[in-house]
Amino acid sequence: MKTVMNRAVFFDRDGIINKKAPEHDYIKSWNEFKLIHDIIDVMKHVQSKGYKIIIVTNQRGIARGLMTTEDLLEIHENLKRELFKYKIFITDILFCPHDINENCDCRKPKPGMLLKAKKLYDINFEKSYFIGDCETDIISANSVNVKSILYIKNSCTKTKQVKPSYIVTSLKEIIKII
Repeated sequence: MKTVMNRAVFFDRDGIINKKAPEHDYIKSWNEFKLIHDIIDVMKHVQSKGYKIIIVTNQRGIARGLMTTEDLLEIHENLKRELFKYKIFITDILFCPHDINENCDCRKPKPGMLLKAKKLYDINFEKSYFIGDCETDIISANSVNVKSILYIKNSCTKTKQVKPSYIVTSLKEIIKII
């Protein structure tokens, strides 16, 4: 008997769910967190289609001593509460607290957070999507066969080396894709 695997939509956080901090800064508290309201319709849509919602985010500010893990967990609990007001249920929020030079397996572009989610929630990567705004998001998704959606309005870098499955200039365009 074949097991039915779950589908997920992986969301990068900064630039997709909330407005990014100014360059070389980090979102360190809930007061600095500004939700991008268009993402609510996207999350409602993917949830209605039966996808798990999993946020995967690099949070280097912890390694740099600009915030604590507790600060980040408080931000994420507030985010879950805010989205719950719209009847959006977050399956999980996975984060990498490491600095670039630590060479961990979880920091995007490496797929460690995606692999962890697959193991925890029995995710079928080939039926899943990753929504991100940076080349590292696309590399991570492509490396494990997750369909990648690049939101270019807030793009960190030009994607010359990698090809996303889809490119959107508006978050609401994602609804037509998924």
